[in-house]
Amino acid sequence: MFELLDKDGGGTLDAGELCKVMTELDIDASKEEIEQVLRDLDKDGNGEIDFDEFLYAMSTLQHEGIPLTLCLNDPFMTQMLVLK
Repeated sequence: MFELLDKDGGGTLDAGELCKVMTELDIDASKEEIEQVLRDLDKDGNGEIDFDEFLYAMSTLQHEGIPLTLCLNDPFMTQMLVLK
């Protein structure tokens, strides 16, 4: 799944790729909301989501039974992932 989201094949997800994902999922989010999701999931602070950060977020969502679309559609949900 990560490879499908990583549009440029760089091994990380940046704000542009995250925006494309949200658009493809038909999630209406502002630039600020997308940047907030990125900041919340970016554990090492490099401005991108790498595979380990993505895996952590997805496993947390699965464990909590939270659908990915709900998480991406509600910035509060991504903040909850950071607290885990």
